[in-house]
Amino acid sequence: MPIIITEAGWDDNGNPQTGGYLGKISQQQYLGILKAYDAALMQDPYVLGATVFQWGDSNWPSFDLAPMINLFAADLSGQSRIRSYKTVRTLPRR
Repeated sequence: MPIIITEAGWDDNGNPQTGGYLGKISQQQYLGILKAYDAALMQDPYVLGATVFQWGDSNWPSFDLAPMINLFAADLSGQSRIRSYKTVRTLPRR
């Protein structure tokens, strides 16, 4: 069965104001953490991917990805990392 992780990222205390990456590590460091997480996820053929929490919700300011969206875009440009469902669907059961 394919797996999609819907809320990934840095959270060290669950508090919308202080739990996220902002103010603790640099954008480049956070991108490095997310890339390492992505590399680990891609080792599992059942994992389709993960979405990073959060962009655009002012109620969770310490998690906001908007300040680093250009860094994301620059890193992802030219990369194709999408897996087809057909590939995952044909894998044997665990």
